Amino acid sequence: MRDGGWSNGDSPPPGHHRTWLKWVLGGAGLAIAIPLLIGGTIGSMALRNRARIWPAVRTIHTRLQTDEGARDLFLKNPALADTYADSQTFVETARDWRDKIGALPVQQPSEGPSYQLRYEPDEAGAAIQGLGGAWMSVDIQGGTLAGPIRGEGLTHLLFGVDEKGLEAAREAANTFRTQHEWNDFRNLMLQCGDDRLAAKLYAKEPGLQATYRSQSAFLEHLRTLRLGLAGLPVERRDGAHDFSIQTIQSPLGHTRKLAYQRPDGQLLVAIWGDGQLTRVELRLAANPG
Repeated sequence: MRDGGWSNGDSPPPGHHRTWLKWVLGGAGLAIAIPLLIGGTIGSMALRNRARIWPAVRTIHTRLQTDEGARDLFLKNPALADTYADSQTFVETARDWRDKIGALPVQQPSEGPSYQLRYEPDEAGAAIQGLGGAWMSVDIQGGTLAGPIRGEGLTHLLFGVDEKGLEAAREAANTFRTQHEWNDFRNLMLQCGDDRLAAKLYAKEPGLQATYRSQSAFLEHLRTLRLGLAGLPVERRDGAHDFSIQTIQSPLGHTRKLAYQRPDGQLLVAIWGDGQLTRVELRLAANPG
């Protein structure tokens, strides 16, 4: 009697090759279709963001024409706090640039030297020269790749007398943001250095609760981290490259990592997933991921 296998040299059943070929061709088609589908989706997201940027520029410019509108814009877009110290600073900045920028065209201008666009699946940006001669740069968040929308989605708003002035404003904003992030990172690490404060941190952070099975396990984990807290600087040094800000955006979620490299090479690391603090660690520099 023959068994059901092919190990005895029997030929495969009729139609098997055709079935196998269908699977191979079907799999190949799927392998081709998935990247095309993803690419098409990402491309359509980028084009959607491109269509959104001019109405956003016009609306933002209109709100900047009054102190009340500027203050409302700041308060409803928390990402602006990464560039401006507080609402009053933002209002005064907007007031200073109002007449320098002047009016904007009613209709969207063609892309060119005085209107420059940048659009991606997760964000879009525009730099425009107003009729007053000065420039305004706007970045908005869009699409699911950028993680949860913060406020109304405005992430950056900068001003400059010309394109070089805008670039200088970007550099100043990056410096301010780095110091802002450092202050938050340092405060977090100092909380981790005290059992009472660390216990409060654990109680309010569901991401930590998911990573560390109990408060006592979290506090025990921090015993090692505290070895790296000695000598944590208060201010960022000009030109220092020991503090990094990393953001990873994907359809699976939004990850943000802050890391400080100590003089001995060890890394203090804090990680957030979709806005929740999930992990704080002391690592060897050879294992920064």
